[in-house]
Amino acid sequence: MTRRIFVWMLCIACVSTIAACGSTEAVAPTPHENMSDHMLHPTMNPADLALPYDVRFIDGMMMHHLAAIDMANAALQSATDPKIKELAQAIIKAQSAEVTQLRDWRAGWYPDAPMTAGTGADMGTMQVSDDEAIAYDIRWLNAMIDHHQGALTMANEALANAEHAELKTLVTAIIADQTSEIEQMQAMLPK
Repeated sequence: MTRRIFVWMLCIACVSTIAACGSTEAVAPTPHENMSDHMLHPTMNPADLALPYDVRFIDGMMMHHLAAIDMANAALQSATDPKIKELAQAIIKAQSAEVTQLRDWRAGWYPDAPMTAGTGADMGTMQVSDDEAIAYDIRWLNAMIDHHQGALTMANEALANAEHAELKTLVTAIIADQTSEIEQMQAMLPK
């Protein structure tokens, strides 16, 4: 079994375990060490296309949010700018709550659906570059801006394709919140 398949199966098992628990508490997952971008962008299984769009979106957005939480946790450890650490805390809080909501909807709407690889939408950057020639804060901002832009792509796609009104309401909020955070992060970058 390749490392990519193993890590993806591990991620699916983690999300499945979270879904099975049924807790309504916010989830603050632990970081996934050494996950490369291609490991977090699994190849879509053709069988996924037979499943409702909403379940595929939920699975993709949960994976996307878990990566953002990992990146934010890393910033709490490595960033030097207190504003970045403050933003990272806000990202962890908001996206943990959204993961909980998505997990609850998935359990309620699609209790028997297998885990999917998402919708196939471009998720953007899923980890901070390790290029130490660039200051960590700048690398984090650039990665998180791109990551948020991936969420905007996914959310706009969901506005056009989602079946559940609750999901459309959530993605409308994601678009507003992450657009605002992108503007905030762009303003933090050196001119």
